Amino acid sequence: MKLVASPVPITDWSKQKLQWSHLRDLPVGEVGGKVDILMGTDYLHLLAAQETREGTECEPIASKTRLGWIVRGVTNKSQHVTAIRSFTISGHTPLDNLSAEIRWFCDTEDFGTEYSKGCISSDDQRALTITKEKTRRLAVGYEVPIIWREGDPDLINNQQMVKNRFQSLLRRFQTQPELERDYEAAMQKNLDQGYASRIQDPVDVNTSWPITECTRARNYASCLTPPLPSRETIAWASDIEAMFSRFRLAAEDTKYFCFLWRDKKSAETMIFKMERLPFGASCSPFVAIHTIQRIAEDA
Repeated sequence: MKLVASPVPITDWSKQKLQWSHLRDLPVGEVGGKVDILMGTDYLHLLAAQETREGTECEPIASKTRLGWIVRGVTNKSQHVTAIRSFTISGHTPLDNLSAEIRWFCDTEDFGTEYSKGCISSDDQRALTITKEKTRRLAVGYEVPIIWREGDPDLINNQQMVKNRFQSLLRRFQTQPELERDYEAAMQKNLDQGYASRIQDPVDVNTSWPITECTRARNYASCLTPPLPSRETIAWASDIEAMFSRFRLAAEDTKYFCFLWRDKKSAETMIFKMERLPFGASCSPFVAIHTIQRIAEDA
């Protein structure tokens, strides 16, 4: 165990003891800081007081134990409580309803272990409905939606910020050639695999460009899916490589996942859009897992 407990405030009793006459001759020093040992109740005999030093009211008390002197009390008298707040919560339940109240209390023991349809919030139910209705089986693979809160998103126009960040990335390439090679390889994979495509006519691009970091494109990793049920006595699980990229993004949502890239030979800056479920969208894990379950049902 690297840390037994959080550090405690440091008190230098060799100086503090001089404030009280009954403590001045005690062999005490600086204590506090890192905690090295926690003593259990089976060693309370080591803390039994063999001798006690007391002063007046509100002054520290010293106890001599088998481990040495222990001083307890307040050292800073300048701090005073100036306000006290008290909150009282009370309730009344008629005796006629007591049986129902006890049953309700006992039912809370099932929280988190028993599924109840009524526990789904309206937002979660809406997300589930949208995913079910808009997930579409294709000749090869599945098409999935992005779950927006209400209708089409009202995004700010951040084109200039995208351009500035892209230029900053290009400047990093000049000093970090290995980083540039990683980006080039990842972007080429995205294009070769059909994960992203170039927008030929930039006029068609939505006036709002959500920034999609190119680093996310090279970080597509294997995603562990929940274990699928088995009819036999042995359950099994699978690991799907680039799981998000297996699902085609609905055409109406691709315009919200645009990014800049450049042709290294011509130095031309081009606009691309994601064609597959993006890694950075907060709803992507839910949509992907739901679609995996849909695939199992359709099989």
